[in-house]
Amino acid sequence: MRAAFPITLDNGLVVRGTEEPFMISDDPDFDGVSGSDANGDRATHIVGFDGVDLLKKCTRSDCENPVQPREAGFGSNGRCTSRSGMRRDQAQCIICRGRPRQGR
Repeated sequence: MRAAFPITLDNGLVVRGTEEPFMISDDPDFDGVSGSDANGDRATHIVGFDGVDLLKKCTRSDCENPVQPREAGFGSNGRCTSRSGMRRDQAQCIICRGRPRQGR
């Protein structure tokens, strides 16, 4: 889902889209932080910024490439979560969404 900058994260960080690349945490177990973009769409599992797009962590523990740019790894359409039309990004990357669920 294309993010409309600025993105305000729940931890108080505001990503304006002009920052140098950064990671929010160096902890490999960090699952990311959520927030909302300028249009009110939800952004979830954000772990950093690559200088162009938000970096997001796939929620599947067996993902081979869990940290990817949000636009490239998670799809541009997002999904609608309510009757009001609020949209949010996908929790799993495109590759993992196409794989069978864990434990099956």
